[in-house]
Amino acid sequence: MVDSLDTLWILGMKDDFAEAVEAALQIDFKPSDDRESEINMFEIIIRYLGGFIGAYDVSGCHDARLLNKALEVAD
Repeated sequence: MVDSLDTLWILGMKDDFAEAVEAALQIDFKPSDDRESEINMFEIIIRYLGGFIGAYDVSGCHDARLLNKALEVAD
């Protein structure tokens, strides 16, 4: 979903974009104590970090929540 935010905007699907942004903002990127879980950093960077930054940029940089979420992912 995050990876396709910019596509929704470009296609003019503004209502769907807004709905997807609201859902994406609920994703919890806080570190986990679960030592069993592994994450693929490449996928996190291109899908989530890139998705939030791309959506922020293509939508005119008006929704700071997208940039803040990108910073949360990067941290």
